[in-house]
Amino acid sequence: MSTPTPFRPACDETDELVIERHAREPAVWIVHHRETRLIVGTAPWSRARVLLSRSEFQHPSCYALVGDTDVLQDGRGVAGTHIGRTGRPPARARQHRHAPPLAGMSTLTVISLDSGRGLLLEEAAALEQALHEAAAAAGSHQVVSRAPRDRGLSPGVVTRVQRWLDTLRWMLPVARCDILEAGRRAAPRPGARAEPEPEAAGLPPSMGWTTRLPQGLLARADVRRFRLERGEIRATALVVDGWCILEEGSHARAGEIASLQAGLRNKRHALRRAGILEPVPGRQDLWVATARVGVPSLTNLTRLILGNNARHQVWQQVP
Repeated sequence: MSTPTPFRPACDETDELVIERHAREPAVWIVHHRETRLIVGTAPWSRARVLLSRSEFQHPSCYALVGDTDVLQDGRGVAGTHIGRTGRPPARARQHRHAPPLAGMSTLTVISLDSGRGLLLEEAAALEQALHEAAAAAGSHQVVSRAPRDRGLSPGVVTRVQRWLDTLRWMLPVARCDILEAGRRAAPRPGARAEPEPEAAGLPPSMGWTTRLPQGLLARADVRRFRLERGEIRATALVVDGWCILEEGSHARAGEIASLQAGLRNKRHALRRAGILEPVPGRQDLWVATARVGVPSLTNLTRLILGNNARHQVWQQVP
């Protein structure tokens, strides 16, 4: 039987998400998605019992266990990750304590539905398969669990799970889980051949930012222009051939929410240090872009300039 725990609301940052933190265990996060009723919980492995005391995680769920030791992959160190599904997360956690699937275990993430019954068994099978494939394709973690081989999954379930996966791609980072984050690489091991930076390769950035744009890129006929207006924030973005570019003179919010993804927070600070984002004269709460800067996507740019977890739908395409 689950034991009530003192979770409390953190910041209700968006219309789509409700975020909770444990009052005495701030590293334990719970994120709810209002529309789909998806619920994601993350905790350090040492605090997994606190997370699994929640009534929502007593039913069929999918989960990811991230290791605290590096796995060598293509000359670089990445975190090993075990992805699975279970009818009773607390019982599966006890099994993993007795028979660890990884040499070391750092973080537990559990994904379920806040429905009183969790995932249907077929939903859990389809979601496990989708998470396994997406995490392996992202490449930021080495998936060490065996790929599931469920066959005969209903087309309706597969379609529903794919929609959930689209939501989880931005919901998981809010919960401090980065298994689906493409391009996040650990530092190369000594002697390993480093991959070229996006700036040097002349390609759209897959994770960082660049001010070096290919010659003639913005003169192309297929450039799409987008505008964002949110309070005093006015910004313009150009999207073409995989590039997403913030225009010079666009505004960004100086403040940011506490649950902003660490990579985005670091990127904002890097742009400030580089002088790409500068305070608007006489304002402490508003920045202005002093140059064009390319970022991985419109969603990434949205969160970069608003400092929260908003999605790309806040932009309007300009004819």
